[in-house]
Amino acid sequence: MKLLKQQITVNPKTIILKNKRTLLPLAGLAALILIVYGQTLFSSFHFDDRSSILKNPVLQNRTTTVEDLWQYWPTRFITTGSFYLNYRICRLRPFGYHLVNLLIHVINAGLVYFILLYSIERGNYTSSPTAGFPAWAGALIFALHPLQTQAVSYIAQRAASLTASFYLAGLLCYIRAGQPRGRIFYPLSWLAGAAAMLCKEMAVTFPLAVIFWDVFFERNKTRRSGLFAGPSP
Repeated sequence: MKLLKQQITVNPKTIILKNKRTLLPLAGLAALILIVYGQTLFSSFHFDDRSSILKNPVLQNRTTTVEDLWQYWPTRFITTGSFYLNYRICRLRPFGYHLVNLLIHVINAGLVYFILLYSIERGNYTSSPTAGFPAWAGALIFALHPLQTQAVSYIAQRAASLTASFYLAGLLCYIRAGQPRGRIFYPLSWLAGAAAMLCKEMAVTFPLAVIFWDVFFERNKTRRSGLFAGPSP
């Protein structure tokens, strides 16, 4: 019985040490994003927030169904759904909406980090410890660039940041699909791409992003010849 307890015991320090290559860069990104954008948590509603949230009848109607959310704005169904859930929990308190926007941005920065990390490694044909810093630096530029300010601080622009989440997740899944036993990531990639298109219309470029990544980073001609083929042996 004691042996069983010892086997089940999880040591957080051991987990952190084993995964420090992943956890430390992500923690650093999250901390810097919080420092830079944390003040936006206490901002109010502005401009399109009024039509998207304050005066949106779909959010305020307790009998709203999934069909109602779809009919309100089909190409932004997921975005509207996120506002609906926010409204059910926070009502018209802007803090909760800004918090979700901030968390989405943290997730996006993490996705950019992994995309860059795997892309650098794929281009070099090997897993290299030196790939971590340029990947982190690129993700940091993405996270703190002034162009991101509106997507983080402006609640209605969640449509853009949420689109980026699924867009980046889809591209990351496609990259992972090229690894051994990665075939399951192919359908996940295209599902994420489809979800991005239900957040904001600009996600229609997702298939092009996959093609461009394949052209620039995938050196295996067999895989490049068909985007829906299985991972190379």
